[in-house]
Amino acid sequence: MYLTIDGGDAWLPITGNLLSLSPGVLRSVTYNPAGNGSTVVGSDAGVYIASGPEFSMWHRLGRGLPNVPIYHIEYSAEDELYLLGTLGRGAWTLRSLQVHPEHNQLTMASIPRKLYGTTLQTNARSAAGDTNQENHAVLSRVGPIPQNPKQFALSSGVIVDQSRGRLYAMTPDGGVRALNIVSGDLIWASKEAAKPIGLANGGLVCQAESSGSVNDVRIVVLDPETGKKIVSTNAGLPQSVAPSVTETRKGNFVASADAFNGDAVVSWQFVRRAQQGLPPRTKGTLPGTGVAEDIGPSQPEKGAFRIDLSTGQISPVSAGDVLPRQPNKSESLHANTKILAPPGRQYLSADGLDVLVSEQKSVKSEPGAFLMTIFDSTTGNPVGSFTSSVPILRFFVIGSRIIYESKRRFERINNEKDLVEQPRTLIARDLATGEEMWKVVLRDTEYTGPFPP
Repeated sequence: MYLTIDGGDAWLPITGNLLSLSPGVLRSVTYNPAGNGSTVVGSDAGVYIASGPEFSMWHRLGRGLPNVPIYHIEYSAEDELYLLGTLGRGAWTLRSLQVHPEHNQLTMASIPRKLYGTTLQTNARSAAGDTNQENHAVLSRVGPIPQNPKQFALSSGVIVDQSRGRLYAMTPDGGVRALNIVSGDLIWASKEAAKPIGLANGGLVCQAESSGSVNDVRIVVLDPETGKKIVSTNAGLPQSVAPSVTETRKGNFVASADAFNGDAVVSWQFVRRAQQGLPPRTKGTLPGTGVAEDIGPSQPEKGAFRIDLSTGQISPVSAGDVLPRQPNKSESLHANTKILAPPGRQYLSADGLDVLVSEQKSVKSEPGAFLMTIFDSTTGNPVGSFTSSVPILRFFVIGSRIIYESKRRFERINNEKDLVEQPRTLIARDLATGEEMWKVVLRDTEYTGPFPP
């Protein structure tokens, strides 16, 4: 690494201790002008930072980043974060951190987040530190760790905005509504859009039903306070992509939005469904031909684009591959991060601050078959418990209440013989008493048939 202060006439070496950290090949570099300035480099082994004025004492930046080359890195002074483009593991953001000028030690946590998808990162309450292990600290979880713990996606089509005390959700009739987090009361409803996908620079970014070409995705930005439309635009996607608001027979289209440099960046992924009359991951046997190969989903197509929130103009994103992940996947906590609790699977909340322990107590088809106990992920202290009909929940805790999504399911009601279908629902429950405080029905995004013959 070299530094020039005279426009390139002379260069000063600033490699310092960088090579002792085993970075491999240096792939990218950016500069952060805040304070005395910082130089940040992307390498085969991660991201490294050195602070001015010497720029010679290097430290690893960002816990939980994948161990892959960083081919692109840039800094946004407005958002105070770094944008990273990796080889094969998508795009990520890192919060800007400060280095103590006297001791050259990290004094503020840098929280990595996979750009517009799932993150491998530390708990948002944990302190800064260094690791070369990808699966260290709180990594596996139910959904993506939010860049802003006050604003995050709870599940597909449900965006939480704790800074305004509300959440935005899909409605069964094809619209979007804002609800008070505490009471569940309706604040506003809009038919301008169909699916909230993120908050960006004062706007609620939503996907709307397509109105143009079959491969255009329609984006509508609403005012989070009033629900009124700010701007709308169509973005053309490859002809092989079917950007539907919900999963269809053709496949599953997933989009998410975030802020960057005053604009909104929308990333998307489309997984095409195999057009065969067999369930996924089964084998087909034809007379005289033996057993066919496994039938599974095709490789996802993915991409991203930027939206000017004042004009609606679309521009490309050059930050490398963006790989959003379907928001309805659920994973248990890494073994190194489990808290001391009764036996059961452990899951992290959508904001990364609490842990849910799920224990099966009766037959799965019975109401309340699972005991859910919530623990503070920092202290390990229990917060409360309740029963649930499903073993895995996407949830977050606010005050003494848990808010969670209950997916579409079938269960027995009042010991009836037949199973009764229950719709996809958003539920708020008091953790002290287990009492249900409010619930609203959500639009179901999963495709349940018919399938090709």
